[in-house]
Order: sequence, then C-alpha cells, then structure tokens
Amino acid sequence: RDASCDWSSDVCSSDLVIITGWTNEVAKYVSIFDIGILTSKWEGFGLVLAEYMAMGKPIIASNVGGIPYVVEDGFNGELIENNNINDFVNHIIKLKNDVDLCEKYITNGYEVVNNKFNIKRVVKEHQDLYMEIIKQRDKKIISYKSVMKTKSQ
Repeated sequence: RDASCDWSSDVCSSDLVIITGWTNEVAKYVSIFDIGILTSKWEGFGLVLAEYMAMGKPIIASNVGGIPYVVEDGFNGELIENNNINDFVNHIIKLKNDVDLCEKYITNGYEVVNNKFNIKRVVKEHQDLYMEIIKQRDKKIISYKSVMKTKSQ
C-alpha cells in the first residue's frame, strides 16, 4: 500500500483514492465508482470491464489485448492507446462533464454485457461447439472405417 502511494502522498491521503489491496467486497467498491477504468498494458479478456458494465458504469480502457472485444470505442466506452496517460486524463474529464455520453455508455454497456456474455447464450454456443466436434469426429470415424473396409477387400 505504501509503495503505491509514493507518487503522490497528497492524493493517496485524500478521500479521492482508496487502495484496498485484495478484497472480497468488489461490488461494494465498484458501486461508488463514477467510471470503470482499466489501464492495462496487456489484457487477455478484461472480465472486470464486463463487471463494470453489468453494474452500470461507463468505461475507459486501454486498447490492448482482448479489451476491444468487450469495449467498442465510442459505443459502450472509450479505448485509449496504451501508455497514453494524457488521453486517459482527458477522457475521464470528458466523461465527468458529459452526462449524456455517460448514459449512452451505461445503456449500451449494459446491453452488450447482457447480450454478449449472457450465460444462456454462452452455454448454447458451447453445446453447439461440442455437437459440431462430435459430428466431425463421427465423420472421421466413418471415413476411417470405410478406408479400412476397402483396404481389407
């Protein structure tokens, strides 16, 4: 915790920043966010962004890894090029001052998370994938048996 605050003891000692360390009360903290922000250098998926959207938070995130799969720039959040701190700051200020834009991102984000990451849809896609794999396997087995039968004649 102390090392995290070396950059600015004034900010870290204020009410503006809460550094929790590990917590099991994520929803409690996210509920007090104005904006969901993810400043990753690399991110495989960005599950936290889907969680932010499900909790009705506008999003600003790094345009890296799998994040663009979750956040469409200008539709349900804003994507910032990696390590561009000034753009992050400018977009945070922009969202803080534009209630309509925040509402657009919240509405679209909630729709995206419920459509794209809906458990029923994900289960159905997995079932379809498994059925396709089984069909392909069965075709190969049948094909193999036909070849073996031809060779034995």
